[in-house]
Parts: sequence; C-alpha cells; structure tokens
Amino acid sequence: MRDRVVKLVHKYPLAEAFDKALDEKGFRIMLLLRLSPIMPFNIVNYAAGTSSMSFTSYTLALLGLLPGTILFVFIGGSAGAITNMNANGIDPAQVSGIASGVLFGMLAMLLTTYYTRIELKKITERRSSEIATRQALEISQTLDCSNQVVSR
Repeated sequence: MRDRVVKLVHKYPLAEAFDKALDEKGFRIMLLLRLSPIMPFNIVNYAAGTSSMSFTSYTLALLGLLPGTILFVFIGGSAGAITNMNANGIDPAQVSGIASGVLFGMLAMLLTTYYTRIELKKITERRSSEIATRQALEISQTLDCSNQVVSR
C-alpha cells in the first residue's frame, strides 16, 4: 500500500511536503495535532498511517491526547459537582473554582489549536517551497541537457 501512497503523494506537492515533514518531524507534528481538539483523530491517524513517519514517533505522540482527556474529565466532574451543589446548597468558592478551571482549560485548548495551525502552516509552506525549488532545478537541468543535445 505504501507504494501506491508514494505515487499519489508525488502528484501533489502539498501532500509530498506533508509526508516529508512527518518523516522528519513526525513526533512534533503529531503531538501538535493530538493537542488540537479541532482535528478529527481518524483523519490524523489515517494520514500518519500512510505517511513515512516512524511508528515510535506516532506512538509517543499519543501523549498529546492526555490534556484534552483530562479537560473533558474535569468538565464532566464539574457538571457532577454542580448537580450536587443544587441539592446541598451553592458554595460560591466552589462555583468560581469550577468556572475558572473550565475557562482556563478551554483557553488552553484554543491557544494550542491556534499555535498548532501556525506551526503546521510554517512546516507545510517550507516543504512546499523546497519541493517547488527541487522541481524547478530538475526542469532546468532537463532543459540544459536538451539544449546541449540540440546544439551538437
């Protein structure tokens, strides 16, 4: 299957750039993608599985799932605590603690998503420009060779 992916990737410079970026900085990219709750994990998993990224980098990047999981567990626990507060009376300190925890957790997720997008855009643009430069060089060399053959 990897052979088919390689053929397909060479047709699209952006896909080739992403594949090379995952090959070189797979752990960093996957960790950033895992920290971002906006990227669907099934698409990320498929892209990583068809890329040339190492299995070790992929596996270690699973640690990026922990902050989101902890946030969702905190939100669920907070919802339970709020339900109990209605039965036992409302404690303002507890309400403010829960609200600030949820607020800061959501803010952290939003900032992570923002910086993930910026970093991935930089990596993709850098790889795309490298591929475009390489393709232009290959075309230039091909034209030079053909000019030499014609001039003889």
